[in-house]
Amino acid sequence: WMRKRWVPTPMYLWPGRSHVLPQPLGVVGVVGTWNYPIATVLAPAVCALAAGNRVILKPSEQAPKTAEVLAGLIADHFASEVVATVVGGPEVAAEFAATPFDHLVFTGRRRPQGRRRGRRQPHAGDPGTRREMPGHPQSGLRP
Repeated sequence: WMRKRWVPTPMYLWPGRSHVLPQPLGVVGVVGTWNYPIATVLAPAVCALAAGNRVILKPSEQAPKTAEVLAGLIADHFASEVVATVVGGPEVAAEFAATPFDHLVFTGRRRPQGRRRGRRQPHAGDPGTRREMPGHPQSGLRP
């Protein structure tokens, strides 16, 4: 699925040729939710890893025990250069959301994990930010 794929070239670009060359995005940040703390963190992470990206996870601070267990499991099975987990409260979540990731995945509000005055928070319409709605496929990172 990572091979170059030839696609039709529009007539106005003839005699040129067109192809799609899949490339990893880079570092993907994933912000989890409190109501599905495992699914909303691991599903986008699996897709991002399959596409060749590195992932930093931020489980919900409203499910602290789950976040601690998840961070331990991730640390045991993945190198920290490939998948890392950040655990903390609202201040950590706000700082995480303000980090300039190559791609940020979050579910829910238009602004992830709270607002801070004087500091620009990522918005769902920003390039590289994708707001996922429950029940919709995460097609942006799937192989």
